[in-house]
Amino acid sequence: MNSATDGARRWHVLTAGVSLLAVVIFAVDWLTPLGVAGGVPYIACVLIAARLADRRFILTVATATSVLTLLAFALAPAGPSPFWIVATNRMLALAAIWITAGLLIAYERSQEKLRIEQKTGDLLHAISASALETPTVESALQVALDQICSFSGWPVGHVWACESNGEIIPIDIWHLEDPDQFETFRQVTQSTHLESGAGLPGRVLATGRSAWSADVTRDDNFPGSQLAGEIGVRGRVAIPILEDDELTYVLEFFSSEVAEPDDTLQAVLAYAGTQFGQTIRRKRSGPAAGTGEGSPVPGPGGRDSARAGFRGLHLAPESRWCGDAGL
Repeated sequence: MNSATDGARRWHVLTAGVSLLAVVIFAVDWLTPLGVAGGVPYIACVLIAARLADRRFILTVATATSVLTLLAFALAPAGPSPFWIVATNRMLALAAIWITAGLLIAYERSQEKLRIEQKTGDLLHAISASALETPTVESALQVALDQICSFSGWPVGHVWACESNGEIIPIDIWHLEDPDQFETFRQVTQSTHLESGAGLPGRVLATGRSAWSADVTRDDNFPGSQLAGEIGVRGRVAIPILEDDELTYVLEFFSSEVAEPDDTLQAVLAYAGTQFGQTIRRKRSGPAAGTGEGSPVPGPGGRDSARAGFRGLHLAPESRWCGDAGL
């Protein structure tokens, strides 16, 4: 909560600072005779906006300062310079604003990509290392739930087991950010059994692909939709765990807000599911495979190799992901 409050306070302070600076620059530009590139100082507003690391805010400031540059051009008193010089100065000011904004956005995108790769490498390393260290597959599944929920910020995660008779059943392995808040939801889910193709987890069982539902409270095929809305569960995603070519588990996660499909998060979860399935297969194989109980856990370099593997992965969302589905 303190982090969110600090973030909101920082946003308000920076927004107020940018607005005040823009007003001062506009006033000076308005009162300065035409012929001076008075719009160039607006670059400072764009640079300050970059402190929020928000591309939309950078674009908003660049647009607003461009409008102010043109408005001052229309209102400022005429000067001794020829019109072509005045117009050229204004175009140069606009170009400077947008070149600066473009460079800042490109830099922010590169930094965001690096942050995602770092977090993804840490996630995959933590899942693999912890899963190999845990004594049972069930404890490894608990580690995977906890790590993925921590990575995504989603408050609820649980495990479905795929049965040989074509059904998928919930097993009592959960990540609950607030156990008391979600206890009723857990009990309802634990009493639900699905056939292949039924609901979101059943669709994952039938297709072997992950599936996403943006808002379960608007999904008539989700029996817990009313309860989910009451306890604050909205978005939903389910990912398969495959050991070789056999689908053995489905991990399901819920967000506290409406969650439109996110290509980056989808790619991370799909890759995490694939890596976890390989880890479980090695764990079941035991010491004979050289990677089971008693085998060495990946060292610090594991993060780099996991990150490199994710960076080189080319996912085709349409072939690996299903859209909104029932249950």
